[in-house]
Amino acid sequence: NKQFKKLKKKMQDTKILQNHAEIISSNTLPPPRFGHTVNLVSKTTIVVFGGAISTPGNYTMTADLYLYTMPTNQWKKLETSSIGRTPHARAAHASATVRESQLLFYGGSIGNGQYAQDDLWFLDIKNNEDASWMQVPIEGATPGPRYGHSMVYILPVLVLFGGSSSGSQNQRNEIMSDVWVFATDKTPFKWVKLDIIGSNPSARLYHSACIYSKYNGGSDAMILFGGRGNQNSSLKDLNLLYKEGSEYKWGNMTWNGDVVPIARHQQSSSIFGPFLFVVGGRASNNTQTTFDVFSFVSKKWFRFGTIGLFRHTVWIYFNGNINNQEKVELYLFIYGGFDSENNSQINSNLYRINIISLFSKNEILKKELA
Repeated sequence: NKQFKKLKKKMQDTKILQNHAEIISSNTLPPPRFGHTVNLVSKTTIVVFGGAISTPGNYTMTADLYLYTMPTNQWKKLETSSIGRTPHARAAHASATVRESQLLFYGGSIGNGQYAQDDLWFLDIKNNEDASWMQVPIEGATPGPRYGHSMVYILPVLVLFGGSSSGSQNQRNEIMSDVWVFATDKTPFKWVKLDIIGSNPSARLYHSACIYSKYNGGSDAMILFGGRGNQNSSLKDLNLLYKEGSEYKWGNMTWNGDVVPIARHQQSSSIFGPFLFVVGGRASNNTQTTFDVFSFVSKKWFRFGTIGLFRHTVWIYFNGNINNQEKVELYLFIYGGFDSENNSQINSNLYRINIISLFSKNEILKKELA
């Protein structure tokens, strides 16, 4: 049927296609988009903000908010009750959940080569119904206008890395490798640029960053993969930023085994347990990118076919007891982005991949998942 053909086009590997993935239909799905953000705001719900949608002869930036409840497959557009300013419509911004139903947003592009302002926005969602915006008052320097950066929240600190900065007039569109932190528990609110021990990852944008809980039994770490560097080169290195005592440190993760990740940018990533999922993206040489999983336990990459999407988003839904895999629900959702075979076609589907089923034929992953 028509939906099956669409799914086959995106996911060329027959194992993923036939046994593990499906299109989740809904008559309330938001307009197709790219460059948006998705954040979990509870165990069962995510929020989509912004991105660009297709309009006749052009793409239009949005500032809309949608709430998606996974167990009921229900989408809902959130209206805001904010008085005064609200964020400008944007794409290629970054966001992070700081508490249940509370998020922070920074940066992005507002179209026509223009950067969003360097303001930080706080979103508060009440009872999955009412959403209110507040611009966070900042003292001192900021990371400056930028897009294609990443942002994660390691309680109680927001961490921002890289991206393309508006810079000065002589260095416009400069690709960055800097790290800024923002403490949410201290006033007055300030951004602080870090001087970090260890070799910084090279400058990049359109990378992906996730939180790996309790790295080496200690504090949470930011895991950074890929991106696009200078000279438009795609990257495939895996870096981590962690805190040791009062100091932040960079580390580089190596791997063993035969599978090597494809260098890419504009991919999307998510972490569950000891696994990093890296989905799609674009490669410098137009190589078809893949659905890869990295195990922090065995330090190996595992590949599950190609997937033809970029500038999309992914997230994990988990329900149940992981030790009882017959009853547990563990899905990776994929939403939005461009079709890599037709760079002007925005993906209009929501996909769901069954991770338990995906791992079932791999003894290493099945054991590590349990």
